[in-house]
Amino acid sequence: MAGASCALDYDVMRDVNLQGGDIGARRTSSLGECRRTCTLQLKCIAFTFITTRTFTGPRCWLKQRGYVTQASSGTVSGLVRQHLARSRRDPAQVL
Repeated sequence: MAGASCALDYDVMRDVNLQGGDIGARRTSSLGECRRTCTLQLKCIAFTFITTRTFTGPRCWLKQRGYVTQASSGTVSGLVRQHLARSRRDPAQVL
């Protein structure tokens, strides 16, 4: 693909929960779906996905500034590595 990609890169941390800074929670079925959901939200700069399948609540927590990191088994968190203009995001290019 020629030109710059509109997809965002994330630094992923296993067994880390980002506590606080919540924008909202979504019921997503996979880490990839949670990441895509964050990518499409204007204010989202990070997310925490709960990998435990027995957890019955929302598994994807979208974050803005104001969170702290905590060790937490069964979670995966991602931090946006590269900020691009939200108006240039193309959902078809988000992986």
